[in-house]
Amino acid sequence: MVIGSKATSAVKFACELIIRKIRHTGAQGGVIFSGVATDGSNQRYVVKASYKLAPAPKLFRPGHKWSVSGSVSEYVVKLRDGSTRTEMQITADSLVFLRADNDNIEQMLRSIEGVGESKAKNLAKTLGARINQIAMAEDTSELEEHCSPLIAARIVQVVRESEVFPALQLFDECGIPTHLASQAIKIWKHKSYEIFSTNPYFLSAFEPSMKLLDEVAIKRFGFEKDSPERLIAFVKSALFNAFEQGHTCLPTKKLKTRLTHMLGDQEIASRAIESAMAQGEIEQRSDLIQVSSMVTIESSVAKNSAKLLSRYFDIPDHTIQSSIDKYQSGIIFPLTDEQKAAISVCVKSGISLLTGGAGCGKTTVLEGICAALEDSQQTSKIYLMAISGQAAKRIQEATGRDAMTIAAFLYHVDSEDIPEDATIIVDEGSMVDTLALNMILKRVPSKGRCLIAGDPEQLSPVGVGLTLHKMVDLPFPNPHLSAVKRQSSASGIPQVATAIRNYDGDCEVEFADYDGKGSGVSFIEVPDHLITSKVIELYSALGGDGESNDVLILSPVRNHSGGVVDINRNIHDKVAKSDNRLLFDTAGFKGVNALIDGVPLCVGDLIMTRRNDYERGFRNGSIGRVTSFDSGSQAIQVDMEGVDVIMSFADTPILNMAYATTVHKSQGSQYPRVIIAVKESRLLDRHLFYTAVTRAREQVVIVGDRKAFTKALSKSKAFARHTLLDVHLSECHANLNKNEPQGPQGL
Repeated sequence: MVIGSKATSAVKFACELIIRKIRHTGAQGGVIFSGVATDGSNQRYVVKASYKLAPAPKLFRPGHKWSVSGSVSEYVVKLRDGSTRTEMQITADSLVFLRADNDNIEQMLRSIEGVGESKAKNLAKTLGARINQIAMAEDTSELEEHCSPLIAARIVQVVRESEVFPALQLFDECGIPTHLASQAIKIWKHKSYEIFSTNPYFLSAFEPSMKLLDEVAIKRFGFEKDSPERLIAFVKSALFNAFEQGHTCLPTKKLKTRLTHMLGDQEIASRAIESAMAQGEIEQRSDLIQVSSMVTIESSVAKNSAKLLSRYFDIPDHTIQSSIDKYQSGIIFPLTDEQKAAISVCVKSGISLLTGGAGCGKTTVLEGICAALEDSQQTSKIYLMAISGQAAKRIQEATGRDAMTIAAFLYHVDSEDIPEDATIIVDEGSMVDTLALNMILKRVPSKGRCLIAGDPEQLSPVGVGLTLHKMVDLPFPNPHLSAVKRQSSASGIPQVATAIRNYDGDCEVEFADYDGKGSGVSFIEVPDHLITSKVIELYSALGGDGESNDVLILSPVRNHSGGVVDINRNIHDKVAKSDNRLLFDTAGFKGVNALIDGVPLCVGDLIMTRRNDYERGFRNGSIGRVTSFDSGSQAIQVDMEGVDVIMSFADTPILNMAYATTVHKSQGSQYPRVIIAVKESRLLDRHLFYTAVTRAREQVVIVGDRKAFTKALSKSKAFARHTLLDVHLSECHANLNKNEPQGPQGL
């Protein structure tokens, strides 16, 4: 809609409103919402509040009651269809929170078997906090006025056993969003009320916006702006926010700069760091500061890898050679001396790194390692895994052995069921972040091995930290494969990938002429403003139909022309059918579209998740296809890399369209054909293009700015992450070297 001229002059006004809909929120604060007066007039108003008045827009949600004062005027609003209507608009100069809807209570009720969305909403609205009193009294009569005796009894049982209802009530009274409250409940459980009421800033572990917590802590709990709790929370928040860029720590100067911006005062920023250090919430190593929880995690990775490094299996060389000979007799191409040596090192080592570029035969060596371990009876169980479903499927097909995602291993394989001599093999190791590696290493059994295979020239993990990239610089057993085994023309994918990987500026990368659907790597030069249209043309020409990722489009950037969002919108408009739109009933409205990248979600859409959910079997970057929608249960069914996942309207904010995606998000997976959009960007470097090209099995077509491509090949900045893992590893391994005997493959 377009705002027209003011119809009346502004007058001072005050009222109490129930929010109906959030129309707009600013990135730095500020909100526009519509609401209905509670004085019985049912008068509707549109409220506009500046970023100073509403620094935390997340606190404004439908159903919440606010006292609003300011100047009110009539505005004539022009709609998209050309018609007009008159609205009463309040430019607020005061906003006071009065009451939240029982959002968190409602969400808990919805999680109980037999309590649907409408029933949960009705119970939360009519009984609200009384549900806890009913449960404690074990008297279901009042509940039975709204549901069956069976469901009433179930509600009482869940409320009594969980002991979290008082915390949910407090979260609702303070207007804490459901996603934030649910994370707190998941971690703190029955202690949630005590922890939150003592110090609401503890929620900074789950909430990147300190504006929201400040609003709650200062205005509703009475905390002072210079309270130690607040200052420490800001320090931890700055370090937690750094996780989003992959950093596990920050240089002192950079941390102070961030805190000065957040707190508005350099002296207070320095005092905040001193307070956090004194309370043991952060630690400093050299010039790097790390939050204590990440110190624990990276130290754990270091200690467990050092323990495995001390583990050496003294297997006779002739035994290993005999196993290699048996394996080699069943494959087409003979193993090179380099590959045989790699098998021997990995079989003998408690922990090893198998590295090499595209086409160097890492998968062949992995299969040989499995065969040698089994033939020599060195292991009773091999767990093969990779970060993505596609990568796990690929290694399963290549080795003929079962493989799974890392998520499946961590959340569906019980530690007690892992044999003491089990071998854990992780493929696509460059994609494994610090948190995942920590959980994997903890599960390596007392007489087991761990092998991490990957290519350290690929981009850093989507998640936090650097693992394989740091470990290859330390003296771990690290057989490296260098000879390209996949033979093709100079413009074949392995050859182009190797040329990019080893680029030194002396010679040009060779490309094949583009001649439609085929093989190899081609480059089509077009100006920036034509990138999107050319990409979409190629998408159809190479067989892209919107039903699978047999043709995947990659771009280094999300926004602007040639970016992921622009391309996704255009392809969605071309392939999606309006009859397949998903229409949700939510927040008092029926038939609401869920907008993903600015377009409505439809059955058949290819989507990507932006969050890890190991319990449901997907990770940040998993690609799936919406296969069906049940309008009754409001359930979205998604085929997520071969796993059926049920999602809801509440999950849609963590989704992107996936006809095109960023190079970072494509890691760990391969596709028959890949189109790469290229335009000038600070994100470009050789690792990005190396990763992008190696996502394809058959054909790559690069589209865009050839000069930007060539310029980027001389840059290497993909690993510019602040991390202390190498420091923790060096310390642990130095102690190991000093105190424990080593096998031939040790330090």
